[in-house]
Amino acid sequence: MSDFMPPRFNPRCPSPAVRRAFCLSGTASLVLIAAACGDKPTATVKEPTTPAYEQVVFGPEGVLTSNGISRGTIKADSAFTYGGGERLELHSVTATLKDSADADSTIVTAKSGDYQVAGSKLVVHGAVRVLAPGGRRLEADSLLFDLATNAISTTGTYTLVGSPVRRPEGVLVIDPLLRRAIKAPAAKPAAKPAGKAAAGR
Repeated sequence: MSDFMPPRFNPRCPSPAVRRAFCLSGTASLVLIAAACGDKPTATVKEPTTPAYEQVVFGPEGVLTSNGISRGTIKADSAFTYGGGERLELHSVTATLKDSADADSTIVTAKSGDYQVAGSKLVVHGAVRVLAPGGRRLEADSLLFDLATNAISTTGTYTLVGSPVRRPEGVLVIDPLLRRAIKAPAAKPAAKPAGKAAAGR
């Protein structure tokens, strides 16, 4: 079932690249509503990390969905689009994440974020803070949010407070409410090279 939510666009922003970037459909999607596109921002907007961006949108807000299930909401001070809307670079990010079976939600703040449409993944960077109900808290330099599995993960340095999850060795993979660990998918074994035919055959 396709995820589709009709956004509202500023009429001064007719670019197909922007329309694709802020209205994505598929098994997992990020739908953004452009609050002010093409106008001068009221606050200073940071330059994108990659200069060859296609469009810039100021004050975007949106919904994170996967397979028709809402994973939360997201907003930013600005968003830059690349590859016909296949990638979004976000600045001053605030996201609200939730467990599929729970009405409670978690607030995530970060200096920047990067959303890859093909992988259905949102990566946030810089002073990342995850504030969950019950005083649970996760702080890190960067975090990955996988929309398909509804899981947060990090391989770098992090601080986890108030969660019953024990600190694992290696990658931390945890639910958005910071209550339970999620088993990381096992790596696929490498294909064995084709051996020589047995002698005498």
